[in-house]
Amino acid sequence: MRGSSTPTVALVIFEGGAATSLPEQMLRQVREGIVLDRVAQARRIQALDPIVLVTDREDLARKAEALGAHIYFTQSHSFHFGLCLQAVIRHYELERVLYMGGGAAPLASPMEIGRIVSLLQRAEALAAANNYHSADVVAFTPAVRALSAPLPPLDNLLAQALVEAGLPYRPLPRSLGLNFDVDTPTDLMVLAVHPAVGRATAAALKELELNLEPVRRAAELLLTPQADVLIFGRVGGGKGGGWDLAVWGEWNDVPGHRRGVRPEGGPVRNQRLPSHRHGRHARSRLCMSRGRPAPRSGRGRRPRAPPRR
Repeated sequence: MRGSSTPTVALVIFEGGAATSLPEQMLRQVREGIVLDRVAQARRIQALDPIVLVTDREDLARKAEALGAHIYFTQSHSFHFGLCLQAVIRHYELERVLYMGGGAAPLASPMEIGRIVSLLQRAEALAAANNYHSADVVAFTPAVRALSAPLPPLDNLLAQALVEAGLPYRPLPRSLGLNFDVDTPTDLMVLAVHPAVGRATAAALKELELNLEPVRRAAELLLTPQADVLIFGRVGGGKGGGWDLAVWGEWNDVPGHRRGVRPEGGPVRNQRLPSHRHGRHARSRLCMSRGRPAPRSGRGRRPRAPPRR
């Protein structure tokens, strides 16, 4: 522990598992860069101590250890997230924990991480997450509560398990930094065009030689005020609400196509939000009537590789 009179917060990062297909190998390469950038960032935040990387990859462990991380090795063939997290808490005798998945929040700023640390330092009992139903950034204290709880085999239900163990819940601020993560090949393309990518992550992305022209064209179109844009596919309910507040213009919601809307709750109303002349407040009232998010389903399909140059 670094010498300090204020409570410290442990940063625990999980990254590991097999990567057999080409898309999985590409994701692994970039996610490892994200982990190294996270460790380097955390070393500049004095209250984060210890920094623990949980992994089954020796090469990643060696690089992270050189940056100042503690390494906790695990086995991929018998991996159970909850049991492993409990073992880490016992081994390092942790009290305040900030858990992050390996691909979580690659764009989070030191200020955003510092605010979570301050939140944990002030709290006596707390569970906070970037997404209650599918979390990959979870802050909690006291960590001893997690030792007696039946934690899930995967990390996305960690926040729910901690709340069921008696910790009061508080959502983390919704932002690009805390809510964007890397778990699909498309995420790699989006991350590659962002200017705030860390050094190790940028180097990993450069090696992939991705064709980023489609993403750049989409970004240019989204920044064009007169453009008509169709967002097609699974879109989280929270993200749709954010667009209602951020996009200047008209927004139409297609019933039944918003990921996170419960089917038994009835269809989402097809509604045209007011244009910018009505202001953000009118838009906010409308978007709040749209239904609540439901738990994410598991990802069963393997991702396709993004196009290369």
